[in-house]
Amino acid sequence: ENIPSDQRNLAWKAAKVFFDVTGKDPEGLEIRIVKRIPSEAGLGGGSADAAAVLRALNRHYGYPFSVLALAELGAQVGSDVPFCTICGTAMAEGRGERLRKLPDMPEDCCIVICKPDFSSSTPELYKKLDETAIPKHPDNQAMESALLAGDIGRVAEQVFNVFDPVVTADHLELNYIKSIFNSYGAVGYQMTGSGSAVFAIVPDFEFAAVICNMLKDNYPNVFIAKPI
Repeated sequence: ENIPSDQRNLAWKAAKVFFDVTGKDPEGLEIRIVKRIPSEAGLGGGSADAAAVLRALNRHYGYPFSVLALAELGAQVGSDVPFCTICGTAMAEGRGERLRKLPDMPEDCCIVICKPDFSSSTPELYKKLDETAIPKHPDNQAMESALLAGDIGRVAEQVFNVFDPVVTADHLELNYIKSIFNSYGAVGYQMTGSGSAVFAIVPDFEFAAVICNMLKDNYPNVFIAKPI
């Protein structure tokens, strides 16, 4: 109910940008979205939808754009759309439009994602961040080195999010979720984007299944994913 199905939706905006630039006729285009990524979770679900529309339209019309050119179109839709358009692992700079491909995450792990029953306002969080002393920032060079080495333990050590302490201060239940992650085999965990989902990197499916069982009664939106 809270997901718009008109011109406010990023998928709709992506289609409009594509047809505005190409000058083609939408020919009664209809877009159907099957939501598998929770909304308002900090997981880029809307941006992924927009990127999927761009890639699908590009394929349908015979690939008039390269992937990088398509990502530039995505930047007109939203800051996270270029990243979702190129797929895989990348370093995002600027406001998200400057991308550099990186080695993909090691595939011998699972990701557990838990979405609590609250959402965060990204603009409000940026305001709070302006008023907050940030003691630590992500070490991008160390993360890139860990990815190049294919070392999942080192990758897990480098996950960091400056929004996490700001959101956790108002929602202490995030600490409970992280404590379950920590107690049942996660090698690293952190909040996603501006929240409110939290993810854990775990070494295999068995650990992931145990964590899900521990959380599912209180948090029905718990998922197991794999790096792609």
